Amino acid sequence: KADIHEMIIFEPAAKYHRPHKHFKKGEAFHIIEGKLGILIFADDGDVIDQCILETSNTLIYKVSANTYHVTLPLSEYVIFQETKLGPFEGEHENVFPDWAPDGSLEHDVKAYVTKLKSYLE
Repeated sequence: KADIHEMIIFEPAAKYHRPHKHFKKGEAFHIIEGKLGILIFADDGDVIDQCILETSNTLIYKVSANTYHVTLPLSEYVIFQETKLGPFEGEHENVFPDWAPDGSLEHDVKAYVTKLKSYLE
């Protein structure tokens, strides 16, 4: 129920999070270890910004409220700090688009993640 949530997150390379947005909350990502890709989307699914966080270059990236985004681990694992406004509501605060796989079909997820990673090369 805190006003600010600062979470340390460990993600393995194979982890898929569906692109999503939060109507009233932005997020900040701070890399601790590994390599993390972040993509920002227009409401129609077009990629409009991208960033790679790693300790040797960009360390922090901020996503505005009401903005579709996704994080992609680009190393064997990644550890990062995520900071956002509270209270923490888990998956209930996420709004998912219909243009991204929901994660139920492994083949669709693999193809989509490959496409997304091409924006980060």
